[in-house]
Amino acid sequence: MKAKSTSNTRRRFLRGLAGAAVAGAAVVNSRNVLSPAVAGGPPLREASVNSFIAGVRGNKQTFGRHAQFARQNLRAYVLQHFTLTPRQQQALRALTPQDIHKIQHAVATAEAKNLPLHVRFIPRRRAQLELASAEPTVVSDALDQHAISIDLGPVRVGIEGHISPFDVTITISGDC
Repeated sequence: MKAKSTSNTRRRFLRGLAGAAVAGAAVVNSRNVLSPAVAGGPPLREASVNSFIAGVRGNKQTFGRHAQFARQNLRAYVLQHFTLTPRQQQALRALTPQDIHKIQHAVATAEAKNLPLHVRFIPRRRAQLELASAEPTVVSDALDQHAISIDLGPVRVGIEGHISPFDVTITISGDC
């Protein structure tokens, strides 16, 4: 009887251990799925973009493949290689054909003339309107407690390209 009891205890222990292993694997996998490297790459910031360009730029053939993909479908290229915030995704969708052409032209020039390529982000603050509640209240900081923030406009993005004999700089201003 004691042998059966020990056997049942072992089975329960092994089942519990297997369940814990499956749960641990699920947690590790969910972290990998949510990590920036798996979600599309590093965050879309000036430093990470320029670091990425420098890494790709080291091999002319690799840079040529990246440049060709960026010229063919800029939005898909950005989404594949970087992790974007919802606001950045909205800004990417808001790019005009002229903005995309400016970026593609700058990338093509950097590739053709073998010039360093840099990206500068110049954020603009979104216009916001603070409205206070008209309700009377006994709280002294009623304005802070009843403030409403309203976003007053769509995402605006402007692209400028600067090509010199020494380098190519793409300047992106707006909600970036």
